Amino acid sequence: MSQCVVGRWAFGTPAHRAEGRVMTVSRVPGLVLPVIFLVALLAGLVWYWRESRGERRRGGRQRRREGD
Repeated sequence: MSQCVVGRWAFGTPAHRAEGRVMTVSRVPGLVLPVIFLVALLAGLVWYWRESRGERRRGGRQRRREGD
């Protein structure tokens, strides 16, 4: 027969005791890398938004003349 695991971690300790676990160094990349990705995504979106607004003000992209 299987045991009920609701409210318990894999080792059988109650879930409320899990908050005392120490954060290890191996968990840091899993927390930092998504934050870096989201910041880079936000910076890219802001850059794109600012560039597209500038082009609309200038009347779109200018075509270069062949003599230039």
